[in-house]
Amino acid sequence: AWDISRHYRDNWQGTPFKAQLVCQSKDAALRYKQFLDEIGLVSSELLISPPDDREGEESAFAKSSDRVKQFWDKMMNEHGTPKKYQDNLINRFKHSAQPEIMIVVDKLLTGFDEPKNTVLYLTRSLKGHTLLQAIARVNRVCPGKDFGYIVDYYGVLGELDEALELYSSLAEF
Repeated sequence: AWDISRHYRDNWQGTPFKAQLVCQSKDAALRYKQFLDEIGLVSSELLISPPDDREGEESAFAKSSDRVKQFWDKMMNEHGTPKKYQDNLINRFKHSAQPEIMIVVDKLLTGFDEPKNTVLYLTRSLKGHTLLQAIARVNRVCPGKDFGYIVDYYGVLGELDEALELYSSLAEF
């Protein structure tokens, strides 16, 4: 969180460009949000799907943490519905100066197009099509933006050559 805060501040803060932080779990995403807020160098929002009592890091049948449930309840009290929560955060990301960084786990990795989204901080494993789709979130054309940036904390980009080779061999790609 410290490195992300400093990197974003030193390179992007004060510009129209934004970032996404991709986390491995909802609990990890909550911790990143907490630490980014405590550090106080960048603004962030956390967009997650509803908690499921069957989900967890190790097993599909592990329970969501109380922290995740409390966060979700807070978001539902603030926004009313999951759709309004997502729409409100996306609208802020697209049309306001804040948040500068959108923290996600699985949301917004495919089909989310915001040309100002310039930096992708990866802290989880992504492979194949999902990796290509996530990287595509930062390659949209925007005035003043020559290309997107990927900061790989997990070692994901080693998978990139394999994903590109696989998908470039398919005619539709």
